[in-house]
Amino acid sequence: MGSLIPNPMDQEIVFKLNTLFSGANFLKLRAHTDGGSTTLFGHSKKLSRIARRIGAYPQSTDDTDPHHDSMPGRRNPRARWYHFLEMLENKHDRAGSGSPTTADAIKAALQNAITSTSPKIVGVVFNFTYTPSNTKLIFLEPNNTNPGHLFQVGTTADHVLFLTLICEVLIPAGAIGHNNNASGNENPVQNLPWPEDNQDQN
Repeated sequence: MGSLIPNPMDQEIVFKLNTLFSGANFLKLRAHTDGGSTTLFGHSKKLSRIARRIGAYPQSTDDTDPHHDSMPGRRNPRARWYHFLEMLENKHDRAGSGSPTTADAIKAALQNAITSTSPKIVGVVFNFTYTPSNTKLIFLEPNNTNPGHLFQVGTTADHVLFLTLICEVLIPAGAIGHNNNASGNENPVQNLPWPEDNQDQN
């Protein structure tokens, strides 16, 4: 994923997420149930595995990214995306370890979005912003404790959640591999536009 906007593959991820969290696809996510007492975006789930399950990954698995001349040796964009999501398991906002990890904040926001009835959320709009800083944080705007902004759709009871990920650091350069990390209590998420990815990425 390299420079995190305007890299075309970053834009592809935004497109896929916005497609998955709107319209009929959003209703499919709302209707989904996992095995046992777990939920699709539950605290115990890995964000990288969730992305694999719902088809939120770059299409390309080529060894290099021809659209990013400053990093000609980058490997497999899909592996790098999963690696980036794994990084979020240990990232916090400016409050530090006293706040939820960025991965947990994302999962909590999305789980609330697909279950909330008051207010009624009918979709999620995603954005990534790269703002380099020495603190090298990656967090949800305005913070991980209260992420995103809700906007009402006209005069209806419907609302849309806007989530922006603030990235102060790039994905590390060089070859990256990522193994599939499937876990128990998973049921296939049916009839989404892109298939589940169960392959190791190198």
